[in-house]
Amino acid sequence: MVRGEPITISGTGFPALTNLSALTVGGVNALQAPAPATDASGQFKVTVVPSGMRWACVFPGLWWINAKVGDVLGVTSVVALGPHIILSLNSALPGQWTTIVGSGFSAYSIAEVMIGGANVTPMPPPRTDGVGSFAARVTVPDLDPGFYRVKVGTYGIHTATAWLRVVDGSSPPAEVLQPLTKRDLLALAAAVGPGETTYRAYVPGLPGDSLSSIKPFGTLVLTLTEDTMISVSGRPAVLVAADTPTIFTIGRAVSVEVVE
Repeated sequence: MVRGEPITISGTGFPALTNLSALTVGGVNALQAPAPATDASGQFKVTVVPSGMRWACVFPGLWWINAKVGDVLGVTSVVALGPHIILSLNSALPGQWTTIVGSGFSAYSIAEVMIGGANVTPMPPPRTDGVGSFAARVTVPDLDPGFYRVKVGTYGIHTATAWLRVVDGSSPPAEVLQPLTKRDLLALAAAVGPGETTYRAYVPGLPGDSLSSIKPFGTLVLTLTEDTMISVSGRPAVLVAADTPTIFTIGRAVSVEVVE
């Protein structure tokens, strides 16, 4: 059973044509108003939806169900599954968006999202609905390539985890800018990665350049020797005037193309 999903409770052998006097699930009162009654054979059936604030502190695990009709008490149990999250991407680049869909959390609660120890909770923070579900779009932080745990929690007690592989989409400037350098069009390139503040420079043929890689979702500044139509990251081509530093936002694809 998952929190927020209906469960049907059936009973037999109780006093006939009598209202239930008590019904609890996981220690929480689940008796409806008006109280359901047994039929002529002493049977009853009732559907319960364990959601809302009163269920917020009921943990995953074995939930005891107690039903009382008159002086007769019936006991059974159900296993409540814990919170669960699904990622829209199993692998992503730093700076890329991924959507997290969660279920089984406490209802009407703020969800905190962590990736590899970094708090990536968007603003405003996502809030679960009445059945403990939510969806949030978060940015993958600037992490080294590898596998990282994604953790979502509400109230600090209901948590779920999944794994995300962070990949490195960076490329060396000599490779990315080759369409410009092979035509002697590049005078100077500078770039900064997502979340960084310091630009590093690359000049064709000059040893000791500070720019060692161009990162996805970063920023690129190009100064060309001639007026040239270029496309960055596959976007529509623009005209770059000679000797004029021009700023480009790099997308998922780290690429520069000269458009004839």
